[in-house]
Amino acid sequence: MGRKRFLILGVAVIAFLVGLASVYLLVRNHTRLESNDQVGVGALPKLDYCEVRNDPDKYSGKFVRIEADMYWFMHGTYLFDANCADPAGGTLMDEARTAVRFNRERSASIDAKLPPKTRRRDWEDHYRIVAVGRFTHQRPESQSDLIDDRTSFHFEIYSIESAELRHP
Repeated sequence: MGRKRFLILGVAVIAFLVGLASVYLLVRNHTRLESNDQVGVGALPKLDYCEVRNDPDKYSGKFVRIEADMYWFMHGTYLFDANCADPAGGTLMDEARTAVRFNRERSASIDAKLPPKTRRRDWEDHYRIVAVGRFTHQRPESQSDLIDDRTSFHFEIYSIESAELRHP
C-alpha cells in the first residue's frame, strides 16, 4: 500500500512540474505588450499614416507609432487618408483602408482614451489619433463583409497616446 501511494505521489509531482513548465513556456513566448517600454515606444518616431501605408513591406510586422484618422462603420474600424489611398482600389473591396483592431488585453484602456461620440449621426465623425501598434500587410485568408477580410492592411492598436473627436 505504501508503494502505491509513493507511485501516485510521484506521478502527481511530475504532472505538476510538466504543467508548470508548460505555463512558463507559454507566458515567456507570448508576444504581448506589457508596457510601452518593452517595445521602446519612447524611441519610436511618430510616423504619418501615409508613410507607413505607402511602404507596407518596410513596416509589416513591426511596432509603429502613427498619427492617423480613425473611422468606423458597420463593417469595422479603419484608418484612412485620401492622400495615400490607391484610386484603383486594388483587388480587395476596401484596399484603400487599413483595418483596425484593439489589442484584446488592452482594449479597456484603449477605449478609455477615446472621447465619447455624442452626435446622432456619429458615423460621419472620426478620431485623429496618435497610437502605437503592430502594422501588418497580408492578404486575408477568408472573405466576409468585415473590414479585416476586405483589405490586406491591418493595424492592431496597443496604446493610444491621444485622440481627438472630429466632425466633418
